[in-house]
Amino acid sequence: MEKNAKTILELAAKTGVCRTGRRYLKSTPKDTDTLIKILKGWPEYLQEHGDLAVKILRENMDADIDQRLRQSNIFLDFEGKATIDNDTAVMLLGKSNVSITTKPFAVCKIYLFNDSISVIMPGDNSIVDVETWHHSSAGITVNATAKTIGRQYDGTQIIGAGSTTTEHHARGEVFNGKETNHIKK
Repeated sequence: MEKNAKTILELAAKTGVCRTGRRYLKSTPKDTDTLIKILKGWPEYLQEHGDLAVKILRENMDADIDQRLRQSNIFLDFEGKATIDNDTAVMLLGKSNVSITTKPFAVCKIYLFNDSISVIMPGDNSIVDVETWHHSSAGITVNATAKTIGRQYDGTQIIGAGSTTTEHHARGEVFNGKETNHIKK
């Protein structure tokens, strides 16, 4: 129901979306398509406001939104399997436990937030980039023809990636993925 998507977007705008995002939301239909576009396009919101974002989604989720999110590779509290082709933002939120298989030659960016867990099986000749946030973890099975990259933040875990970096995230550092918070004195 589009009313629930509107509620989710309005609550998100009040609880942490930057001024640019609020201006965008004022001129855009507040529907499920916009919700999907924002979740996939602005992972910074989920990085900065993971618990609050999941609370807003859970409280306002309906069957239609849940189905549309899953069709767009956004999983909230989902347990099961998913086969992914090319996608710039596969998202596991809440307490998701998803076994992900990527298709051969797929290029994927997979984000795990909150308490999500995933086993990722890269297809032949695929490129899989994984980021774990909050308390999430990912295990990647070895495929000699696939390239796997992992970025784990603040106590999260990625096992099996071809290369993994550990990064620290201080709340307030992320803005549109490029800028950092500078305090003027």
